[in-house]
Amino acid sequence: MASFIPSPTPSKEAHSPEDQFSRDPMMTLKWYHPNLSRHTADCMLIDNAPEGSYLLRPSSNHDSDNSYVLCVKLSCSVQHIKVMIIPGGHGYRFGNSTFKDVNGLRKHIELEKPVIGGDSGVTVVLKFPYMRFVDESHMYTDVVHHAVTNMMDSSSDSDSESLNESVATSRKYQDVMKGRAISAKEGYLTKQGKFPRTWRVRWFVLRNNILSYYKTKQSSRPIDSLDLFKASMVEYDDSKQKDFCFSITFSRRTYFLYANNAEDCQNWVELLKSKVGSDSPS
Repeated sequence: MASFIPSPTPSKEAHSPEDQFSRDPMMTLKWYHPNLSRHTADCMLIDNAPEGSYLLRPSSNHDSDNSYVLCVKLSCSVQHIKVMIIPGGHGYRFGNSTFKDVNGLRKHIELEKPVIGGDSGVTVVLKFPYMRFVDESHMYTDVVHHAVTNMMDSSSDSDSESLNESVATSRKYQDVMKGRAISAKEGYLTKQGKFPRTWRVRWFVLRNNILSYYKTKQSSRPIDSLDLFKASMVEYDDSKQKDFCFSITFSRRTYFLYANNAEDCQNWVELLKSKVGSDSPS
């Protein structure tokens, strides 16, 4: 059966979202998440998945450039790699490889298990597809996880763990977590010190209402942990003449931080705002 390659020219006929997804050839991949944003993919993989897990999502500007993004879980971060639709409907390009149809891309990723390079020369083998067992609603609405909720030791790298074992493990942990908004995020931010007021890059980890920051992402103990329940405000801030800067205000101190880009800044601010003055999940 010939695989359908989408035309880069969109149809003028109006379609419902369900029709749009049913016509998306990537829907044949069980690890394709058609509604997923970059930030939600980060949260899902960091919080729920072992190193080497992966999923596919539409690009944030999918309508304009007809591309997808493969999200790969590294040890403590997520790498985002574009999967381009070749103009004229001639297949897909992933890295330096091209594929005539979705099935070719699937075989390359699922069977050949390519090695993906990440930050600072870190590499990871694609081992575990993150299946579409998630209610992909808005990041602040109820989220239902059917994936592994107890993260495996990211330092383990046993090649004996097969795809079937991964799926079986996932099914074992299908006790559904309901009523909890996604509340996890990790990443580097640049923070202004109290004394002296120098700017230093720190690794930040948000879990529920607690925002901790570390000297590096390899550090075992945080420099400090902030209870966002006690914060009064999170807002964008331009008083420091820094791009992508925001502040977190407590009664004793205001923390100033900035991200690497506008999207990351917005993701942090929106998520942190949702935690200010909110009760910690039980």
